[in-house]
Amino acid sequence: MSAFLALTVAADTLCRDFRHAVRMHARRAASTVAVVATLALGIGANTTMFSIADSPAVAISRPRHPGERVNPVEYVDPEHPERTARVESCIHR
Repeated sequence: MSAFLALTVAADTLCRDFRHAVRMHARRAASTVAVVATLALGIGANTTMFSIADSPAVAISRPRHPGERVNPVEYVDPEHPERTARVESCIHR
C-alpha cells in the first residue's frame, strides 16, 4: 500500500468518525450542552486561579530597576555560627 493511499484511507476514516460524533452529539443535545458547559467552567476556573496565583509571584520576581542585578550573600557571624543572615547586595551595571 502506498503512503498516499494510506493517508487517504486514514483521512476518510477520520471524516466518517467526525460525522458520526456530530450526529451522536446532535441526538443528545442536553448532555452535550452539559459537557461543554462543564468544560468551559473548568477551563475558566483554572485560568482564573492561575492568574490570581501567578500575579504576586511575577510581581515579586520583577526587578525594581531593570539595570540592577541582585546577588544574594550569606553572612555567618564567626562567634555565633547559628546567627546567619542572608543579605542581597545590589550591583549596578
